Amino acid sequence: MSRDNTIAVLNENNTYRVAHIQAADNLYCTDQRFRKEYIEANFGDKTKYEKREDAWLEAARLYAETVERGDYVEYGVQEFNLTKIDQELNQSEGYNQDQDPYLKW
Repeated sequence: MSRDNTIAVLNENNTYRVAHIQAADNLYCTDQRFRKEYIEANFGDKTKYEKREDAWLEAARLYAETVERGDYVEYGVQEFNLTKIDQELNQSEGYNQDQDPYLKW
């Protein structure tokens, strides 16, 4: 059965937070309000790291802790750069949020 989970290192302007999350593809959602709520719900209470290395050490610790209790992380540890994601979303040619079938609830 798919877990659709990852240990995420979130890079926001070179400040990092780490969380065990599901549905990381929501970080690529073009609905800014939804994406902001998703980030707040998953990363809002997490420690902020100024050094990337410290964030990755925490991610490795969290991954090991998850595996030690007999669980697994389907997509391992990944880093998500919000600035880069925003740039990619803004460069999408011809994108129309109103026509996105994934945003119609």
